[in-house]
Amino acid sequence: MERIILLKTQLAEAAKFANAADTAHQRLAIILLDNFVEIQLSALMRKKFSHEDVFTSKPKQYAYAQRVKILHNYDDLLKAAVTEKLITPADQKALTFCHEVRNRAYHIAAGEHAVIAIAIAFLQQIVMSYQPQWRSGRDFMSGNFKTVDPFAIGPASPWGLGANDEKEWSAFLDKYFIAGSSGDPAAGMIADYLSGKVRQAADWYNYFRDEYSVYAPDTKDWQLNDFVKLYSFFERYDFELKVLKEESSSHVYNQGYAKLMARHVAGWKFIRQDRLATLEEKFKAITRIPAHQALEKYVSHRSEIELLHSALGRAASAFDQRVEESIEYMREMRR
Repeated sequence: MERIILLKTQLAEAAKFANAADTAHQRLAIILLDNFVEIQLSALMRKKFSHEDVFTSKPKQYAYAQRVKILHNYDDLLKAAVTEKLITPADQKALTFCHEVRNRAYHIAAGEHAVIAIAIAFLQQIVMSYQPQWRSGRDFMSGNFKTVDPFAIGPASPWGLGANDEKEWSAFLDKYFIAGSSGDPAAGMIADYLSGKVRQAADWYNYFRDEYSVYAPDTKDWQLNDFVKLYSFFERYDFELKVLKEESSSHVYNQGYAKLMARHVAGWKFIRQDRLATLEEKFKAITRIPAHQALEKYVSHRSEIELLHSALGRAASAFDQRVEESIEYMREMRR
């Protein structure tokens, strides 16, 4: 009985936090929802192991070492849950993504608001798809005459046993687990997020592209590819360059810089001038496909979007700095 109250409390609080507008509360929502799914899948797998142990005449599907891996490693848990048809392969991909977002939110309190909201939408949809069927994830529950389910919808039953039936769980979900949007909004959220990232990167590029060569004449003929290649280098090797600068002479620094740049250029893939516009059109179409397919699009383009967004943002900041330095130089000349 206590377990059921714990699970219902977790979902009720997660729903409150998920419907909040601020990142601080949504961070708590994804932590609670991700943990809820893990608790339930672990319980369902434990139930599978228990059934195996009861029927000793049959060979065990899961050896002890494999059971330990499943119960202590999230990736192994999801793979086993797919094998047992507890979730679909599409759900596995979504939960892997959500767990990555949750880890950043939990361990280092990081993560973009929009990405956290997308992960919450997937978790809410998965919970609503399975929870009346999953119930507490166990065959048996203990009860007593004192513990009362604070979320009970119908009349109390002896020992609170009715708190775990599908009818009671469905009523609980309808009353306490109310998602922020009707339907399945994840595809639209992904489209908005990716399109927004591309538009912001394009705004930065348009901001400095025609005037950058005024402050750096050697960039006169540069195109999108040139700016992204240079500033993604500074983004990618930021730590290594800082260490070189701190611990080396200027000569050694220049040698190290040249080696890193050569490595960067060797692995570089050319970026077409119209790439930002092409991506924006592609991302607008995501709203017309199912959420799981939209997530696959997001995952496949995530590295490229981060590359373009971070590099062009850094380039825009560098342009600002060059403008400020030029203004300051002109002021000094007038004195």
